[in-house]
Amino acid sequence: MPVTVNERGLDTFIEGIRQRVESPDMIVALGNSLSNHLVESLESSGLTSRSGATVRALSFVGKPERTSSGWRIGVGDKSATGLPSDSAPRGTLRAFFDDHKDIKPSKWRYMKQSTKDILEGMRRAGMYGGRGQNYANYMWVQDKGDMSDKVRIPARGFVNTGLTAFRSEAPNIIQSHLVGRA
Repeated sequence: MPVTVNERGLDTFIEGIRQRVESPDMIVALGNSLSNHLVESLESSGLTSRSGATVRALSFVGKPERTSSGWRIGVGDKSATGLPSDSAPRGTLRAFFDDHKDIKPSKWRYMKQSTKDILEGMRRAGMYGGRGQNYANYMWVQDKGDMSDKVRIPARGFVNTGLTAFRSEAPNIIQSHLVGRA
């Protein structure tokens, strides 16, 4: 069946696409999708965000910014997650045990959960290398893992899992915004 397009219809179609590209709606939808996939992959990895800091950090979607070539948007609160390359503060366990003589010193991997909970609460208060209540203290080490003798935290890989799920959904989001909703 032949399709006939007149010049006016084609101009209208092209104008519709131009308006959609000029709007930040598509980049916002992409940012929200990435954020949702990161949170879902964290939760499906078996980890829980006990304080909520990691979920809050991964749920953050910035405001769309116009660039010379289109739009960009930030996903994830870098001030709350830090960078994967950030090293853990040194000497914090030693300082904690020095201040709490009633708790037997040990490597992280051998600490009782109740002791880890006390330390986590103090880190949320900014002590012993903690960066405050909104900092996702263990996000990168839980994602990448640390199988050193002192720590023994297995990698969960939830960031790559979330990125992979997002990448498979992104073309559909783009198509729906460029061609229009079905």
